[in-house]
Amino acid sequence: MKEGHQPVLAEEVIEMLSPASGSLQIDATVGGGGHTERILEATTPDGRLLGLDADGAAIARVDARLRPRYGDRLVLRQANFRELKDVAPDAGFGAVDGMLFDLGLSSFQLVDTDRGFGIRAGGPLDMRFDTSRGVPAAELLATLDADELTARLFQHELDHLQGILMFDRMSPEQRREAMREYRRLQEDPPAAPAPKRRLRLS
Repeated sequence: MKEGHQPVLAEEVIEMLSPASGSLQIDATVGGGGHTERILEATTPDGRLLGLDADGAAIARVDARLRPRYGDRLVLRQANFRELKDVAPDAGFGAVDGMLFDLGLSSFQLVDTDRGFGIRAGGPLDMRFDTSRGVPAAELLATLDADELTARLFQHELDHLQGILMFDRMSPEQRREAMREYRRLQEDPPAAPAPKRRLRLS
C-alpha cells in the first residue's frame, strides 16, 4: 500500500514529548509510523523507541519502512496498548522518558478493503485491529439479534463513555467551570515540563 498516512499534530507531539538523544520513548499506537519516525529522528543518535500496535499489518509496514534507517533503536511489538505494563519491561522499557497514545484508526486501515473498517472501501466487514482475535463484525451482525448487538456495543463502549457520564452528572455550574478550564487550556496550553526522571512501568 502506498505511503499516505499523515500523523496528527506531529509538531505539537514532538514539542510536548521533548524527546532527546539517549532517551527511551514509547509510541503505544504505532499506526502508520509517522510519530514513531519523528520521535526517532529527534532522539538521534542513540535514543530508542518501543512501538506497539494491535494491528500486525501496521507493525510489518512500519518495520519495513523504518528498520533500514533506525536498526535496533526501533523495537516493535504486536500488542494492544492495554498490555503495555507487561510488554514494555520485557522489551527493555521498564522506565521511559516519554509516551504517546494516539488512539483511533489510521488512514491505512480505512482504505484497506480487506480490513473492513470503512463502508466506502468495500470488502468484508471485519473491523478488528488484530485479526487473530475476536469475531469479524459481519459475523456478529449475521448471528446476533438487535438486543444482543446493543448489549455488546454498550459493553464495548462503556469505558469510553465514562467521561461523558461524569460530565452528565455534573451540576450546570460544574459543567460551565469545566468548559471554561477547557477553553483556557486551549488558548494558553501549559508549557511542557522538563523531564526529571523516567516513568516506571514495572
